[in-house]
Amino acid sequence: MLTGGWNNPFAFAVDVDDRIWVADNSPGDEPERFGRGDVAGAVTDLDGNRAPSALVVLGGDRFGVCGYLDGELRVLRARGGEMVEEERLARGCRTGAALAGDGSVLLADLDAIRRADLAA
Repeated sequence: MLTGGWNNPFAFAVDVDDRIWVADNSPGDEPERFGRGDVAGAVTDLDGNRAPSALVVLGGDRFGVCGYLDGELRVLRARGGEMVEEERLARGCRTGAALAGDGSVLLADLDAIRRADLAA
């Protein structure tokens, strides 16, 4: 086992340095979380109740997290050792996300797959 204590680790991504990242759904009043899945610690509680359903590495210290409940792709960025949630990048992301070769992100909703240009 690499790490433990997750509630419902639903979305996974691996960055260019082979680090595993996890977006964790949580039941009831427990906070949803985001963090490294390959080392203990380094977990940040996420704001709100979004039900993270997909995770994509956007490059550098940026990650995109889809929320099943709100259908938004939001960026998380590392700041001072913690991950902070920033702006909404796109709508129509409930069930999946993948980085395309041209730098855009493919977003899966309940009924369609869309391409979003997410120039940093």
